[in-house]
Amino acid sequence: MRLISAFSYFFKILFQGEAKALAVPSSQSTASASDNTESARPEFQISQSPAVQVLSLFQANGRLIDFLQEDIHQYGDADIGAAVRDIHAGCRKVLDKHFDVQPVIAKNEGDNVELPAQFDPSRIELVGNLIKDNATETGVKGQLVHKGWAAVKTNLPTVAAGQDETIIKAAQVEVKS
Repeated sequence: MRLISAFSYFFKILFQGEAKALAVPSSQSTASASDNTESARPEFQISQSPAVQVLSLFQANGRLIDFLQEDIHQYGDADIGAAVRDIHAGCRKVLDKHFDVQPVIAKNEGDNVELPAQFDPSRIELVGNLIKDNATETGVKGQLVHKGWAAVKTNLPTVAAGQDETIIKAAQVEVKS
């Protein structure tokens, strides 16, 4: 029964959003009704495996794992291009909904940039002709090759307590009579 409730809440959260799915209807807001719903509601928590959770979101919305696991050598470029369009749209929804991704340097690739002294090397990687050993201390000028990306905010959904967090997508079995 808990497994069915967990799946039920998972899909409610997926399609209705966490706040609406977990909201207690006003007719159940009395103490006695609250006691009944509390025992039926699964407990939700922050995922201990957020990387798997992100893969799960990309799979659910863009079927990214299915695509990456497929042997695409047997398909033509037109078939792959058509498939990628749907995968891109689905994965983009996940990115837009669960992350605030901003460029590290908000300029166009090819633009000249001047890095100040003491810039953060975890945010900016120097490539090319590196003749100054102390470029991070003195600053440097160069051409922007890639603007970089930073996840300035993440908003991953919670998971039901007891849910196997290694599962990206549950196997599906069609029962035939």
